[in-house]
Amino acid sequence: GSLVYNITPNEGYYLDSLFVDGESVAPVGTYVFNNIVDNHVIRPVFSLVEYQIVSSAGEGGQILPTIAEVAHGASATIHIAADECYHLTSLVVDGQSVEVSDTYTFTNVTENHTLRATFAVDQFTISAIASANGSISPTGNRIVNCGESVVYTFTPNEGYYLSGLLVDGENVAPSPTFTFENIDSDHSIRPIFSVYRYQITA
Repeated sequence: GSLVYNITPNEGYYLDSLFVDGESVAPVGTYVFNNIVDNHVIRPVFSLVEYQIVSSAGEGGQILPTIAEVAHGASATIHIAADECYHLTSLVVDGQSVEVSDTYTFTNVTENHTLRATFAVDQFTISAIASANGSISPTGNRIVNCGESVVYTFTPNEGYYLSGLLVDGENVAPSPTFTFENIDSDHSIRPIFSVYRYQITA
């Protein structure tokens, strides 16, 4: 006679391999014994389905792991870190924006997923205002990227000189120029000009 065996894995599992009479055969969902004239043994082997979580980071940050193999029903946590002078601006999971955080956890995974992190450079404001009787260049509020440097030049009007310089509210030695280097915070700068005074001895 003949006998048909139907092989069905449980949810979250797949037919990994099939052994008939101790020999490996192609794993199929249906196996038929034809013209049976002897005893036989059939043994299917099932394994957990695994899914991939593929993560990527834009310029200015890192994400780990970039590829995670996750068993059916398990969880996986992805870690996101911005580089120096950058901050995380968005997280997109399977094409949908989610709340920005330095970690994201996939729970009860039952399919493949993707995660994309986007970063932006930190920016700061330098406020430059000159007192009367002179000028500062550049002037006004200037937006600069983290890590940049900016040189300021002071020019007194005729008959005046640079008598003081306030940087972030503190007095510094006056000089024709001042450089903010490797900027990592907001700043302010204000030159002070005074009139020259002369002595007449009679």
